[in-house]
Amino acid sequence: MTRHHLHRLLVLPTLAASAALLTGCLPFAPPTPHSSQGDPAPSVDLSQIDPVAAERMMLDALPTFSEEYATVDSTGLDEVSFGSDWTAVDYDAMRVARVRRSTETPGWGDYSKGDSFWIDVEYVLMKDEISAAAIYNELAGPTSEPYSFDDETPEGTVRSDYTPMTPPSGRWPFGTAEQNRTRTWSNGVRVSGWVAYYLSGPIVVLIFAEAAPNNDSLAVLDAYSDEFVPELVAAVDALPEAFAAGA
Repeated sequence: MTRHHLHRLLVLPTLAASAALLTGCLPFAPPTPHSSQGDPAPSVDLSQIDPVAAERMMLDALPTFSEEYATVDSTGLDEVSFGSDWTAVDYDAMRVARVRRSTETPGWGDYSKGDSFWIDVEYVLMKDEISAAAIYNELAGPTSEPYSFDDETPEGTVRSDYTPMTPPSGRWPFGTAEQNRTRTWSNGVRVSGWVAYYLSGPIVVLIFAEAAPNNDSLAVLDAYSDEFVPELVAAVDALPEAFAAGA
């Protein structure tokens, strides 16, 4: 099975949020940039940040996955982070730097090799905390309601069903946007997992994880996530201070 990252083609019901942005208002108050310790993230003059240096620090802050997993990193602004077909604002144009780390178990390509799941983690450094809070609100708003959409892929039509994660997983700080996602292909293949959006100062974290319904892979994925997410949060929360020190 070939992984198809539908999160690069998000179709979200954010018409109200988009209309509010056009009038200069957010649909609700921007979240306060925070850290896992509860202290506000330091304000950073991102105009003084070298994007290459920022990406290097962001790469160092990405989670380190098992050596048994196939892992690929990508950097730079050539790839889309948010897309522009679902919102009135081009948030990709407001990015300063981005890094992404994708990993998958051997079992993702061959079920006989054990647990079958993949994880995709992206850190996006925005031009300021206001733009980071704005895109975070756009992403987080729809997670409180279920929605679905179909998309055409090389493997056929796939239906993506998003539902609120209630109660929250408990692995993220309070206020993190989380939702469940199940994808079903026209040939009957089905995978399930979760999506999370996290905000720390000018940094937006997008994380997608998905498992095949075999060998209790989803339970293994969740247990694995419980281990690496707290370290991820601590590393991301330390980045604004590192940027400020390096500016």
